[in-house]
Amino acid sequence: TPVGNNQEQIPVDNTGDPRDGREISLSSDEDVQVLTARRTEKRPQSTQEIPVDRAQPPAPITREDIANLITDLRSTNETLQQHGLRITALEESLRSKKSRSR
Repeated sequence: TPVGNNQEQIPVDNTGDPRDGREISLSSDEDVQVLTARRTEKRPQSTQEIPVDRAQPPAPITREDIANLITDLRSTNETLQQHGLRITALEESLRSKKSRSR
């Protein structure tokens, strides 16, 4: 079947989650996912921008800054992994309900 301008077909790749900012729906062929980008609706949920004073040179990055950054990245990764597990469990639950209703 032809694919519309707003859709692209991508083979299933379980090494990462290609759904950032996109809706996903499984086609009738379980090996292909149809991804629909939502670029017009894609807005950051919240921004934590800090105004920059360009008149002063940036402060040097310290070991503490790097340690804090690594800690924050680890926390973010753990949160993303937990969300991924929840999404996978939900998808499996929906698939099993769908197969039982047939």
